[in-house]
Amino acid sequence: MAMVHQRPLRCNMDCFNVEVTFDAKDDATWANWAIWLCGRIIHYCFGPTERSWEAWSNLNQLMDTWELRKPQAFVPFFYKERSVQDKQYFPMMYFFDRIHGTLFSTRD
Repeated sequence: MAMVHQRPLRCNMDCFNVEVTFDAKDDATWANWAIWLCGRIIHYCFGPTERSWEAWSNLNQLMDTWELRKPQAFVPFFYKERSVQDKQYFPMMYFFDRIHGTLFSTRD
């Protein structure tokens, strides 16, 4: 809802002392890091704190590192680009387990 309404999260992200090492063996930790990173980005974009190039660069580096080092299980086994003509506004991605992604579907 924070992204849809372009507002900060209703929690203090500074209270979450998360150590992201990118060395976890389990997929749940990788998923939690992705959620935490998404929360930090939302907080940066819509929160009350001042935005700086350094802060954005740090977030961007974390995001890039997560993407480069993520386990193979986070790579979809099926991917189809979005198609506005077909009213499919999000890409379709299929994963082997629910922890690896969420399926978005648009229907008339």
